[in-house]
Amino acid sequence: MKRLFLLLLCLAAVFALSACQGRSAPEKSALEIAEIVLKSQPDSSVYKETLAEKSEAFKYAKDFYGIDGGLLKDAAVICAEGLNPQEIAVFRLSEEDCGDEAADALYEYIKNRYSDFSGYAPREADIVKSAEVVSRQGFAALLICTDTPAAKAAFRGCFESAGDDGAASADLYDASEYAVSLDENGYVVFDSSGLNEMAVYDSTAVLAAYRTGDASGLSEKDAAVLRAAADVLSRVITCDMTEYEKEHAVHDYMITHADYDKSAIVGEGGGDCENPYGFLIEHSASCMGYASTFSLFMDMLGIENMIISGAHAYSAEEHAWNMVNLGGEWYCVDATWDDPIDFGITEDNIHGDRFTSYAAHKYFNVTDEFMRDTDHQWDYYGVPKAEGTEFAFDKFN
Repeated sequence: MKRLFLLLLCLAAVFALSACQGRSAPEKSALEIAEIVLKSQPDSSVYKETLAEKSEAFKYAKDFYGIDGGLLKDAAVICAEGLNPQEIAVFRLSEEDCGDEAADALYEYIKNRYSDFSGYAPREADIVKSAEVVSRQGFAALLICTDTPAAKAAFRGCFESAGDDGAASADLYDASEYAVSLDENGYVVFDSSGLNEMAVYDSTAVLAAYRTGDASGLSEKDAAVLRAAADVLSRVITCDMTEYEKEHAVHDYMITHADYDKSAIVGEGGGDCENPYGFLIEHSASCMGYASTFSLFMDMLGIENMIISGAHAYSAEEHAWNMVNLGGEWYCVDATWDDPIDFGITEDNIHGDRFTSYAAHKYFNVTDEFMRDTDHQWDYYGVPKAEGTEFAFDKFN
């Protein structure tokens, strides 16, 4: 995890610092400026951690932003906790260096943070998407917050002189001037090199036990998976359902009975998060946990399917989802991204409000073209084409 996501980089003038033009810097410290910026935010109470001591702030700048301490005279970081991406970081740069290296590092950090949340946590991704790096009179600031214009104005207000503050926006959707690698069909090139290999759960023993009724040879965990999966099917599936209705019932059960393993976003996922035990027993899973559980259900129901091990964020982050064959045509299903973090999708509201219902089925029975257009990359030519539309969600709702 934590690699590149393409974005328009306007770096040439970001750190044309006015300090290099002989203007004096303010008397305020990096922490004082950061606190002034913080007060401009409507949700300032979520910022729980402050790093201002030189030793800890410089170490944080090096470890997380990739900025060498030799570029800094002063630094302060105020940030939220957990998965909240909000943070305000202010740096006073050395007179010998006007900050191009620091700018590169900060924008790389923004790209990586965006790829952490994209798809999994849309609200958090939108906050990172509006991030900016601004600079004036020898100071630079990283602003990842809910009201970026207010933060920018507060930062600017700490300085006496007017004029351009060397701001550049992290426009994460406009890659028109960035050289994106496309193949002969115009698809974003899938590059699996450097991606963490996701192990695919071997469901052979569980399926055999389900079909024969003999679970005596199963491991303790596989036996638990079988019991839980069979119980789910007994509750959500009826004999008069079509294959589409069965698939739909399983999908909706999944996105209302488990959550994405938040530790996977920060690269700390492990244990059983990538298999059905994590999903069905611990009720927490990574994308592979969602995909392997969905595949297990489809196998138990006799619906042809496959797991796709691919990527998102222009092959910067690994990702997994499913394909199903209904009526002789293939469809794509991404149950993980249909269950975004903290969107509050429940059994009570999933079939109520039209917007809520659609939001929970955005990636349900879609074409591979839709998947390519929504930041999914995979081996396009090694799996069947998903071009079916007859069993698309909108056809039935």
